[in-house]
Amino acid sequence: MKILFLGDYSGLHGCLHRELRRRGYSVTLVSDGCGYMRTGSDVALVRNSGVFGAVSYVGMILANMPRWRGYDVVQLSSTIFFSLRPSRIRAIFDWLIRHNRAVCLTSMSLDAGLVKNLDSGGLFRYSEFRIGSELSPLQKACPGLVGEWTTDEMMSHCEYIYSKVDAVMPVLYEYWVNARYCNTAKVFYTGIPIDFSTLPPVHEPERGGRLKLFLGRKTDYMLHKGTDMLLEAARKVVADYPDKCELELAENMSLDEYLRRLAGSDIVLDQIYSYTPATNALQAMAMGKVAVSGGEPEYYRFIGEDSLLPVVNVTPHYDDIVSALSGLVADRQHVAALGAMGPAFVKKHNEVGLVADRFVNAWNEILGGK
Repeated sequence: MKILFLGDYSGLHGCLHRELRRRGYSVTLVSDGCGYMRTGSDVALVRNSGVFGAVSYVGMILANMPRWRGYDVVQLSSTIFFSLRPSRIRAIFDWLIRHNRAVCLTSMSLDAGLVKNLDSGGLFRYSEFRIGSELSPLQKACPGLVGEWTTDEMMSHCEYIYSKVDAVMPVLYEYWVNARYCNTAKVFYTGIPIDFSTLPPVHEPERGGRLKLFLGRKTDYMLHKGTDMLLEAARKVVADYPDKCELELAENMSLDEYLRRLAGSDIVLDQIYSYTPATNALQAMAMGKVAVSGGEPEYYRFIGEDSLLPVVNVTPHYDDIVSALSGLVADRQHVAALGAMGPAFVKKHNEVGLVADRFVNAWNEILGGK
């Protein structure tokens, strides 16, 4: 099978790319390397600022397009899989459909339809856009954000992509719920792949030493993930228990460096608006760390898990976060038990071989119907 990945997010396509190559598939990854995360790609497409940057970027796409034909599967990273206006992306998308057997979408980040559904407040109790019926901190700080996402042009483009792809592959429970409301033929839940072989060695914490709380974040996504509230709560807990815990903050670094820093921690502060642990939390759990993230009952029911429950689930409320962190700091045995549970959970649900199988099975089903 010949596979082309167009675009990436947090190295997810890159992780699949490596696993599929190990299996002998012909795989090409085209991306910007996820910016400063430096996750790598076979063909680097980076758009620099200014008119020259835009012209150069379009030129690179046009120069490479003749090579993007004849694939069994083209897997897109989002509805906006290139840094171009929707009208230009649509022309490339239509060309990809004409010249390849199947074109699929990995649902792994925001798109116009998802933003509209999250803003409606009808799908979930909370999200980065709504907490119940109230506007979230993100919406209050950026009141025009939803409008920018859901213009007629953006909505029309999103609906077109969903209606034309052969399948949508959501990697999170929330994206699976959203995809069921979209006009698309097939939806295959895949989960996020975690490659244990790429994770750095884990540093065992000192017995009796202070627990290390670790918060890694992209500064331009603080309000999206709620890391501003996590940081405030963590600082409060460290001030209350200075002899029991400490805090390390890491910002805007390459993935390799980030994981090396994370390896020396005990408790990883991930995000507060998700029902589901995503890449950061899963990588932390794979290394035996405790993840403070999304772990709602709906998610566990969806994946059929009722015994391995390693995520410290928090809601987007300051007092709830402080209470959860304080409870962890006060009970090292509980921290150790949750940490030990993490690798088993990730191996059961998100190990890269398992997730790659889900993608391959979905592609075989799609191609078998052609």
